[in-house]
Amino acid sequence: MLLGPWNHLSVGLGQQHAGGTQQQQQQQQQQQQQQQQQQQRPPLQGRPSSSSSGPRCSAIRENGTPLDARTFEGSLNNQQRPTMAMTGCPFIRNTPAAEGNMMKPLDGPDPVLVAQKILARPGGVTKTRPLVNLLGGAWIQFMLHDWFELRKDQTAAPVTFPLPGGSVMPLQPAVLNREGSVINNHDHWWSGCQIYGTTPDKNRELRSGIDGKLRLVNNGPITSDGTYLPLDAAGTELVGFNLNLWTGLQLLHFVFAKEHNTVCDMLKANNPTWDDAKLFAAARLIITALLARIHTVEWTTAIIQHPAGRASQYFLWYGILGTLFGRKLHTLTKLVRRLPTFIGQFLCGIPGSNTVMAGDNLPFAHSDEFIAVYRMHSLLPDSVELRASSSGKLIKTVGLGDIILDKGTAVNTSVPLPDLFYTLGVGHAGALELRNFPTALRSLETPALKAKNAEQPKPHKLLDMAAVDVWRGRESRLPLFNAYLKALSLPTYSSFDKLGIEDAGARAALKEVYGNDIDKIDVAVGLLAETPLPGWIFGEAVYTIFVLQTQRRLESDRFYTADFDEAAYTAAGLAYVHDTTMSDILMRHVPELALHLQPRSNAFIPWGSSNKRQLHEAVIWDLLLPGTVLGWLRDMGYSW
Repeated sequence: MLLGPWNHLSVGLGQQHAGGTQQQQQQQQQQQQQQQQQQQRPPLQGRPSSSSSGPRCSAIRENGTPLDARTFEGSLNNQQRPTMAMTGCPFIRNTPAAEGNMMKPLDGPDPVLVAQKILARPGGVTKTRPLVNLLGGAWIQFMLHDWFELRKDQTAAPVTFPLPGGSVMPLQPAVLNREGSVINNHDHWWSGCQIYGTTPDKNRELRSGIDGKLRLVNNGPITSDGTYLPLDAAGTELVGFNLNLWTGLQLLHFVFAKEHNTVCDMLKANNPTWDDAKLFAAARLIITALLARIHTVEWTTAIIQHPAGRASQYFLWYGILGTLFGRKLHTLTKLVRRLPTFIGQFLCGIPGSNTVMAGDNLPFAHSDEFIAVYRMHSLLPDSVELRASSSGKLIKTVGLGDIILDKGTAVNTSVPLPDLFYTLGVGHAGALELRNFPTALRSLETPALKAKNAEQPKPHKLLDMAAVDVWRGRESRLPLFNAYLKALSLPTYSSFDKLGIEDAGARAALKEVYGNDIDKIDVAVGLLAETPLPGWIFGEAVYTIFVLQTQRRLESDRFYTADFDEAAYTAAGLAYVHDTTMSDILMRHVPELALHLQPRSNAFIPWGSSNKRQLHEAVIWDLLLPGTVLGWLRDMGYSW
């Protein structure tokens, strides 16, 4: 390449390259999805959508009730396609599912062997990449529990794999539609269902019934007011989605339940006549939009610490004007909404712009590949150092197995909240690479398996999540890694040595398990084998899927576009969404953390490291200096 790799260019050139890549990949995806729809019974009904979602949301009614809020199953987000992306819709494809380029579930190396030889941590020693802290690792799981859950076929016999030591792993097959697509048990929107639930009945369990607030109870001494999340009959936190919890995830559920109630107080003060239902619906909209903004411009800029990547995230949310001159310019969306959509998005960002559908009115949904690239279990370490927030001194070291599932609840109700969050803030997440999968997640006894083991002790049943990741990729008919790269117009690898894996043991294991055939590598393995881009936690194969899906999930959702306005959110709610950071939330509910955070610092970068420059200020510097100069300065030890 004449100018060198795009990530070495200035922000402007890098943005142009990334934008061109996105356009090319979106065109390919649209062709693939159109072919898929021609072969399928359309899962979505309704007329094709225009570039706008039509009249504002108050014109869309269900049983005579104005729908100025999200439904629990995700329906009626788009009035021309009322079932688009709702619960039960299948995942789409970014790559073709062709017989010649994929591994059938029971073909190829045993997933347990792949996990044991290629993915497992030798000796349980965690390799870290000190770009993201443990709070960042918890955050992505918090988001994933909102976006998708594979629907399992509970009527089918489980597929059973033998595990070392005489145990077995029973895996329930996913529900597939007649075209072989996997079904999402959640809606595909950024809707906060991990907090608020996916059904009205579940939501009623979570609410206090007063002023729109969520339930909190006097359940432990960890906070200044003594409150914590309510627990269900099994002793698990009662939240919208409470599977696979651990201390970090439980704490995020707790702090956002408190933040929801804080927003309710703000709305009640400004709108004293609103009832419980109206306060809840508006607070849910506001909190969910805040989650989207934090993920877009805070979490993602922690995992992509490169000028072009960081600026691209700000452009998505604030546009070029908001990025350059301040976030308050989001109010200009009222003036530019009459312009062509791409101009409005370029100037002021996606929020508040027109709702759009990609290509030939293709419906939005998450993709199978999007699930695959977010299988980031390696971010979790095998041991965590609990430290005192007041002094930084070590309290004790606990294993990952001691803070997951019900054991995490016990830790949360016995260790002070400031110490727990400080531990997450200063602890480094694991590196996304081969031979770095958490040991504790390779012999996991979930509550469901614990119940089955009580009924039938032998053989003992456990989950090896590393093997699960491999199996689910095959079950979703994902291409093998080189075919995946080719489908995304990325360079393929001619040999194992070209992957750039520094770990000689990992290279040898790859060759052994896959019979020295580079074209047989599973996607779940190949994504971890790629060398990360400079300042990133992953490689270009992951980033390309991010590029394809990130913009679409915002611009297809009317609550982030045409209905991102004062009528739905209130003026105070919009200002809150744009101005509140993760650090603000932590310091509001855990004031002791003000010793370690600043209001506009990035809470997902290890505290006390390069976490000094304000978020917006960092992007301004990115725009002023070429990426290569910034890279040289970073290599010399400077941070910003």
